Amino acid sequence: MTRKWAISIKPSIVIAGGGIAGLSTAIALQQQGIQATIYDAQDPNFVPGAGLGIGSNAIQALDKLNLKSAFMQQGRALSSIQFISAKGRKLNTTNFALLPSNEAQYISILRSELLELLRSKIDDPKNTIIYEKKCIGIEQNHHKAILRFQDGTTAEADAVIGADGIHSAIRSQLFPTSRIRSAGYSCWTGVISQLPDGIDDTYATEIWGPAGRIGTVPLSGGRAYWFICINDPIGKKAIETLDELIEHFKGYHSSVIDVLRASDPNQVSYQPIMDLQPMPQFTKGRIALIGDAAHAATPNLGQGACQAIEDAVILAKEIGRQSTVEQALRRFELLRMKRVNKITRISRMLGVVAQIENEFITSVRNFVMPMVPASFNNKQLEFIYRVDFND
Repeated sequence: MTRKWAISIKPSIVIAGGGIAGLSTAIALQQQGIQATIYDAQDPNFVPGAGLGIGSNAIQALDKLNLKSAFMQQGRALSSIQFISAKGRKLNTTNFALLPSNEAQYISILRSELLELLRSKIDDPKNTIIYEKKCIGIEQNHHKAILRFQDGTTAEADAVIGADGIHSAIRSQLFPTSRIRSAGYSCWTGVISQLPDGIDDTYATEIWGPAGRIGTVPLSGGRAYWFICINDPIGKKAIETLDELIEHFKGYHSSVIDVLRASDPNQVSYQPIMDLQPMPQFTKGRIALIGDAAHAATPNLGQGACQAIEDAVILAKEIGRQSTVEQALRRFELLRMKRVNKITRISRMLGVVAQIENEFITSVRNFVMPMVPASFNNKQLEFIYRVDFND
């Protein structure tokens, strides 16, 4: 018989993964009076990634977590993203003030800073977040779900939330036919402590050309992060050093080189870009996948972290309102499936267009892009920035 709980009896929840998805979910559950325990594979001193762009949809979600004000103070508000050719010609602009949202904003922040902000909102973090606990398996019965860890220990609860990323061990076991796909290009990232003179810090830029794509995103305090995407269909790291990156982009206009030269060569990171083929299901019984474990997308729409935060708010709301965890997780899946899979598909297609190498096709693309009205671009993004957390 499926157990039901009254208001005074709350379900126990464990979360595998202490990244943005896992932390946001724990905070959202706290607001429902449900204390979750997070098990994270990383060392507590691990500092992940470079920067993030957080759109108004996720800012609305952070507001639900009572974190909007602190987040806005920590981050850097940007007016737009400007798309530029390798020679410096403006191709198009996404103006966030024109997007159809009640509060159309775009805030840049370091991933490490967002994680620290989320951790600061966790009740009793020393006992809530258990580090160096790598999940290797999952099982469930009519009463409990059980996580198994690499060190031989286990954790059980009424429900398990898999927030363990694109390489999720939980997803691999629950849905063995799920498929991680190469996007056909790799990404290098870095952070600079001061933007070079002459570069406007009020908007982000993306430069598209046959050698690859390079973006510069201002951060608070005069800093910036950059990313580079270069076609790499076999996922082999062909470029090893910052000097090699500079040489690769020597035909691009000078601001690109200025940004790269301002970087610390020892702080450049690399990863092949992958996504998760959209799945027809990401819950099963007492177990739910969220964030990249459920719907990892390429970074072209800047929605990976945003969708993870949305997941957290909506999942916790359903756990708080439904009479069983199974009902709550299934309802969460129904609410999220169409939206996140659409974002994954569009992001992947955008990457294909942005990564064109053929110079003739690139010239055609660059000829057409300035003719596309801003209203058309904004209409395509409308569904992303309008999200209902009260459904």
